[in-house]
Amino acid sequence: MSEICDYFNRLAPEWDARMPLKEASMYLGPIAKLGLRPGDTVLDVGSGTGAMLKHILSVHPAPQVIALDIAEKMLKQCAVNNPACGRFLCADAGAIPLPDQSVDAVMCFSAFPHFSDQRQCVSEFHRILKPGGRAMILHFQSCERLNNLHRSLSPPVCYDVLPSIADLCVMFTEQGFSVLETSENENLYLALFRK
Repeated sequence: MSEICDYFNRLAPEWDARMPLKEASMYLGPIAKLGLRPGDTVLDVGSGTGAMLKHILSVHPAPQVIALDIAEKMLKQCAVNNPACGRFLCADAGAIPLPDQSVDAVMCFSAFPHFSDQRQCVSEFHRILKPGGRAMILHFQSCERLNNLHRSLSPPVCYDVLPSIADLCVMFTEQGFSVLETSENENLYLALFRK
């Protein structure tokens, strides 16, 4: 088991208490940018206990949602919190156990810094997305604020870095994505891409 997986498994029982939910509109605005249509399938990568998943499932009509997380205990809590989600995958974001071109959208909320090989994860997003599919990297704080927070924590999270939006865009365009939108301020880091 990787250090990061062990770290989040240890925190799973108390995660929801430590990370209170934001206003629903903060989640629903970014979700709307995914342009979901009836029957679409969304992969929530690094879903944790399901903070974002809950709001994706609230879209009407609700898309098919797959929750993926490397930490089994976080995923188990996600299933408790979101019983309406149809599928849960305990796997590394760098080796997603889904077929090529099988999902319409990828949402990665508050997880990207924790991926050990970020370029490989972006490659996997490209592989599993259907042509025209969208991928979003989202945090509710700036890159600088988040990286400062991580540096103040204990290992292994203290080493986890969210790249600048400029560097993230290079990572995605190198894999064949086009950039649809980027936005960053003290309380938001949002990057939206299309395959």
